[in-house]
Amino acid sequence: MNGHSQVSDTSTSITDPGFSGQVGRILDSPIIGLIPWVVVGVFEGPGRTSWAAAAALALSVLFVAMDLLRRRSLKILNVVDVAFFTALLVLSHVVSADGLRWLETWLGEISNITLTVVIVASILFRMPFTMQYAREQVAKQYWHTPTFMRINYAITAVWAAAFLVASIAGLIGELALQNSSNVWTNWIIQIIAILVAAEFTSWYPKVARAQSPQPDGQRAEPAPPFTEFLSPLLKMTAVVGIVSLSLSAAPVWFGVALIVVGVVGAFAIHQTESGEPARELH
Repeated sequence: MNGHSQVSDTSTSITDPGFSGQVGRILDSPIIGLIPWVVVGVFEGPGRTSWAAAAALALSVLFVAMDLLRRRSLKILNVVDVAFFTALLVLSHVVSADGLRWLETWLGEISNITLTVVIVASILFRMPFTMQYAREQVAKQYWHTPTFMRINYAITAVWAAAFLVASIAGLIGELALQNSSNVWTNWIIQIIAILVAAEFTSWYPKVARAQSPQPDGQRAEPAPPFTEFLSPLLKMTAVVGIVSLSLSAAPVWFGVALIVVGVVGAFAIHQTESGEPARELH
């Protein structure tokens, strides 16, 4: 997630060549700090809270250790990860049976609300959580440029919105529908929100850099089209449809509709971008 079109090789110092290249870029992404929460969101449920918390805590500690090994700064989100999942693991072993049932019922909403609060707080304290990751990819001279700041505030705000949507969806499932297993509120809406935020994280920096003023004599890179943002989401929509059908998580017609929308939409965008007229699928 770069805040400027120019990335300096001296802005970071990767001492272990095993973490260079694609692996290093993945480890430097703010999405890494969200992975433990996704693990808990996917696997939490009756009788699974303890091991889901243990898995999330193990990942959180691993990511902190890898940052320290690579001489990276200690991230706010990673610290919250370790603290939250340590507390969750301890609670899952010490609370009463009734307390554990309550925790299992509301864990998804507690996790989403906690993340929303943490991310919003990072904005209010003028340190969007993505900024710590971005500063390790961008030369220090660009840290306070308007483009760098705008990118990080925008992406952090989108992540806050995504987890707020997930929180509201979960609360509707629990309180209004009285059904924590509702496929719409507990699964589809929340996954779509996270996927949109993840794709925005990849797409928006290129848009912001293209729109930013350029030094004299330099030409800005063209802004990527909106279809570059939309196309991966359509492909993911097809994948969600396949998973929905394989797990019987939704009516068959809905899973098929997701697959058709995803495949046809992605195909149409591909044809448009390649300069060929979209042909009828047979």
